[in-house]
Amino acid sequence: MIWRLAVGRGREAVVRQLLVVLGTAVASVLLLEAVGVLLLARRGLYQSASFRSFNKATGPAGVGAINVSYLIEPGLRHGVVAGFVLCTVPLLVFVAVASRVAVRQRDERLATLRLAGASDLQVRGLAALDTGFAALVGTVLGAVAFVVARTAVVAAADPDGQVSAVARGTAPGVPLGVLVLVALVVGVVLVAALSLRSVVVTPLGIVRKALRRAPRPWGLLLLVGGLLGLLLGRLAAPDGQSSLLVLALALAATMVGLVTCVPWLTYLTGSALVRWGRGPATLLAGRRLQDDPRSQARAMSALVLVVLAAALAVIVYADTFAYSGRDAADDRFYRQGFQAAAVGMAFSGLVAGAGLLLTTAEGLVERRRTLARLAAAGTDPSTLRRAVLLQVAWPTLPAAVLATVTGVLVLASTVTDASFVVPGLLALPVAAVAVSLLAGAASLPFLRRATDLEQLRVA
Repeated sequence: MIWRLAVGRGREAVVRQLLVVLGTAVASVLLLEAVGVLLLARRGLYQSASFRSFNKATGPAGVGAINVSYLIEPGLRHGVVAGFVLCTVPLLVFVAVASRVAVRQRDERLATLRLAGASDLQVRGLAALDTGFAALVGTVLGAVAFVVARTAVVAAADPDGQVSAVARGTAPGVPLGVLVLVALVVGVVLVAALSLRSVVVTPLGIVRKALRRAPRPWGLLLLVGGLLGLLLGRLAAPDGQSSLLVLALALAATMVGLVTCVPWLTYLTGSALVRWGRGPATLLAGRRLQDDPRSQARAMSALVLVVLAAALAVIVYADTFAYSGRDAADDRFYRQGFQAAAVGMAFSGLVAGAGLLLTTAEGLVERRRTLARLAAAGTDPSTLRRAVLLQVAWPTLPAAVLATVTGVLVLASTVTDASFVVPGLLALPVAAVAVSLLAGAASLPFLRRATDLEQLRVA
């Protein structure tokens, strides 16, 4: 009964639950694998090998032993763990966005419960349970899929035994795996609870304490501080390991500062469109960005981080292959690593695009009465379509440019082949805008439904 009160009924509620389940299931698999790889050094399941043993080994290093350099070398193993963790960031953003699908219907249901006598704390608990139940189901399904897939890999025929050894060696223990999954569910519930901090549910409806003040560029201070920390960390111990913690904290501050700058950039983009744009589509898009820059920026945050990671990868790739004298095995080793990183970034980009699609579609559904009035007043449908595309694509451009510049500043001292780096970096903002345009184009069917004149009858 409590679950039914929390989740509600209707197609929108089912879609919200399914999206949260899907996002948390995939995130669970990635986090479990990351923990298993991280604990590999403590288990002693691999033998000592050189940096290039993955390519030059003639056979398995021993029964059940792992000789894959990406896992046995400490620096490379930590990079693999970081890759898995970074791939979960767009998924968590996707879950946060998916939890707000059909949020208007949920708020109306909560207001009805308040009218029936529920307290404000009780309805907030039900709202958190709405997302928490789906997150719990998703983590359980992800854990089951993780165990089934790993068992199948171990049982499959493996000529050199390495795939089975990796599958056995990187399996996290049950206590730690459960702890990771519980932490994931708790984190999703906390995000859902924080999303209600600007909402007051009353028996007569929903009162939103909207943030009317324009976003401030406070994130620039954190971004600049992170970049300075990276510079000082490299200068303090350029060849040692003592500054690794400082560099990690500085990089985290840089990423957080970059994300917190996105709402300010989105608001500036909307203001520029209103002031210097031409045509009604530009004006509609600019006013929408000025009215709610934080919602658009929240959906773009994952895409911005993907662009930052891609900028770092382009610079490292150019630096790696700038030197000559390596044999074919060396090149194959490095290229396989960069191919795996490219696959991870492509996956993260697709997830970030899906989050943009959900945000855009949800915004169209929430504004269906306004859009229907515009259509009834004679606004051309093509104008509304262009406004949606401009609203999604234009704020992505400055945010992607800032992410690219941040990546250059992080690794400026390692750039050795500008002839490759410059074209690769210039392509990143273009790719980000293309992903945004695809997400906006995929949301246009929701615009067609929102502009139906029957929406004027909706209460």
